[in-house]
Amino acid sequence: MTKRTITSYFLPQKKGRGDEDIPVVEPNQPIIIDNEEVERNINNDNVDEQMPNEEGIGLDFLMRDPGLRKQIETYDSDEKDLIRRSYIDFGPYQPKLDNYPYSGSEKHPRRFQKSWFVKFPWLEYSPTMDAAYCFYCFLFAKKPLGRCGSDTFTVKGFKNWKKVNNGKDCAFLCHMGKDSNSAHNFSTKCYFNLKNQSAHIEKVAEKRHDELQATQLAEIEHLVEIEGLETGKGLNQIGTLQRPGDTRWSSHYKSISSLLRMYCATRLVLANIASEGTTYAQRGDALNGVKLLMSFEFVFNIHVVKEIMAITDGLCQALQLKTQDIVNAMHLVCTTKTLLQTLRNDGWESLLHNVKVFCEKNGVTVPDMDSPYVDVLKSIRQQSRQKDNVTMEHHYRVDIFMAAIDRQLQELNARFSERATELLILSAALNPRDGYKSFNIEHICKLARDFYPIDFT
Repeated sequence: MTKRTITSYFLPQKKGRGDEDIPVVEPNQPIIIDNEEVERNINNDNVDEQMPNEEGIGLDFLMRDPGLRKQIETYDSDEKDLIRRSYIDFGPYQPKLDNYPYSGSEKHPRRFQKSWFVKFPWLEYSPTMDAAYCFYCFLFAKKPLGRCGSDTFTVKGFKNWKKVNNGKDCAFLCHMGKDSNSAHNFSTKCYFNLKNQSAHIEKVAEKRHDELQATQLAEIEHLVEIEGLETGKGLNQIGTLQRPGDTRWSSHYKSISSLLRMYCATRLVLANIASEGTTYAQRGDALNGVKLLMSFEFVFNIHVVKEIMAITDGLCQALQLKTQDIVNAMHLVCTTKTLLQTLRNDGWESLLHNVKVFCEKNGVTVPDMDSPYVDVLKSIRQQSRQKDNVTMEHHYRVDIFMAAIDRQLQELNARFSERATELLILSAALNPRDGYKSFNIEHICKLARDFYPIDFT
């Protein structure tokens, strides 16, 4: 492997296949379709364009343009309803432009009319393809019963505007069909059924949220009455379970902390659902949730994760700042590694004590740490071959506590190795900000001597 020089380090990387630059279109920049300029003055709030995420579903990055989005059938079967609900929340893509491009014959050119959105609420328009699509048929084009929507209004796109205002032979009316069992009407029924079902789910979620807060209020009042909580201004406020975000890891720490804070209230609500749920599946899921919350392993694991994330949360928030200094960030990485190592070496006793206190407070059975640990996932033959008896303490301390910290340290070392950290710190001496305030001649000499000896001999 050849040693990199300082010149090669700052050269732009060659672009591979698929790395071509993607032009960025400003919201009010005119786009050209068939050599016609169309001002993108969109007056509809629900038509914000989102770029698709190639690595997963990426519900926040679903393509809205019907001429560019993926078909529902291309998603996995267990993802389709989730994708449909997301598109239903967005609504049909109906950009209201000042001018639509003309098409057809030169003598009698025609174009799309935004007034059609009012008459046909299922109608969608693609500025990219200059074509019309059916929102309902896109969502439910294929069903087990074999009723498929028109391929023209789902994949190819309709653009023969001459056939729209044509009385009974209107292309949009023909697509809808006169029969109540037509492909379009079948998709319409499926659309409203799923939409109403989603609304019902939201009402149930709101009901459980109110129930959770009411249970938490009753618990706080009881603890205050028996002097189990400190009272004062701003203390003991009613909260809710924090939902983790998709990108910001610091939100996971808030989620875990909120679950531990509302552990008792959450368990009581799940127990209520397990006994009074409307369906067998709902009651079964709630019962499994109660059993999981009441297990010592769950309580122990969530305390371990909280201790680790309490250390890494500060680093996560600092690295997300746009104005973060490189040197300060690298010092935070080093501090995080040191704190994690300290937790690994000296944090076991305090962690186990906190877990036992939490379990005694909430009625969770604490196992004997000196008793042998039995892995129920292993067969009896595999357990009989085990030479040394693993105790409960060894399992929770070595297999879970230390393993989790080692995994975190390994990840940090892989992303921020000592060599890379040193390079970033030394390179910060070349930062011209604030009149070369970070200029350090010793760092520059060390940078040239250790990393680019070929260029500076």
